[in-house]
Amino acid sequence: MEKLLREEKELQFKNFNNEEALKLGLLIIELAKKYYSGRGVAILIEKNREPIFTYLMEGMSIDNIDWLYGKKNLVDRYNHSSQYINYWNQSLDGKLHEIYSLDPSVYRAFGGSYPLFIENVGSITVGGLSGDEDHELCVKAIREYLGK
Repeated sequence: MEKLLREEKELQFKNFNNEEALKLGLLIIELAKKYYSGRGVAILIEKNREPIFTYLMEGMSIDNIDWLYGKKNLVDRYNHSSQYINYWNQSLDGKLHEIYSLDPSVYRAFGGSYPLFIENVGSITVGGLSGDEDHELCVKAIREYLGK
């Protein structure tokens, strides 16, 4: 979990607008095709809870949108990556939802949603792969976009 916290401190944006969301979203698509060839992903990028980029690769559906929002809701609530919350949930023996009275259909503790650390908070959420792969894809794209 410490590695994830260091990652969150490192991967911060100075500013973020809709044009940057488009560029980052297209980069995520490019990286998904490169590293996860033949597998689809769904992408949602929000700023101040407003969706500014959404894309479903072939094979994705409305079910993937539900998963994106489930992971994003954790980021909105706790301001940490959903992968961090996933590990936190594991440290609580899988009882995060019970302890904090969270509806598991609204809050999904799986990797793949990442907070946008900027003046105005937002998130980047990827779904369709495993939680670890979804998280990895977010981080790869942010690192490349920020040149880190």
